[in-house]
Amino acid sequence: GRNRKAVTEEDVFQDIGVLAHEHCSKFQSVDPKPDVFATCRKYHRAGTKKGYRAGVAAMTAVLEDEWESIKAERLANLDD
Repeated sequence: GRNRKAVTEEDVFQDIGVLAHEHCSKFQSVDPKPDVFATCRKYHRAGTKKGYRAGVAAMTAVLEDEWESIKAERLANLDD
């Protein structure tokens, strides 16, 4: 709908950040501190970035294919 806001990469990072913190918190006391915890968070962020971009690319491809199909159908109907 029109009232939906676009979800940005940063929005996704914020949402995943809570889950990443919960997951990585078990490493807070693992030596070398705080490197293990920070590395865990870094990998969550990198994974989120790759996943977000792959998702956007996949959805864009699907939508573009669908749009091309609709345009072709419209052009074919004009010829009838």
